[in-house]
Amino acid sequence: MTILCHNYGMYSAEELAARVGITPRMVRYRARIGLLRTAHRRHRPFTHHDEVALTLIRQVESEYNASPDEIAFALRALTTKRLSEQIRHIGEMYGRGDALAALDFEQEKALQLLRTRRVSTSGDERSPRA
Repeated sequence: MTILCHNYGMYSAEELAARVGITPRMVRYRARIGLLRTAHRRHRPFTHHDEVALTLIRQVESEYNASPDEIAFALRALTTKRLSEQIRHIGEMYGRGDALAALDFEQEKALQLLRTRRVSTSGDERSPRA
């Protein structure tokens, strides 16, 4: 069953696939493994956010020769404390502590940026200007 979404910024898997240059099956697979927000509801239309995310995911796949599963795992590793700690321990065992320290710094910067954006969009506070 194909659902056509003609609302602005709402797409079926087929429409999204055509927009980013992959097959509908590839779109659905990336959604199923959690790379797109609309992953958990059957026949839910994809959004402009999914299009942007899918474009970035495809760039990472191409640039780093990474599979969708590897990207999904990396996201879990960055967002799951226990998994992150286990991977960090493995990295330290193999002398990659400097790279992990740099990752900590970048991860903290990203988290601060996300916190600032959440607060500023809630209307409670304004984000600091640079």
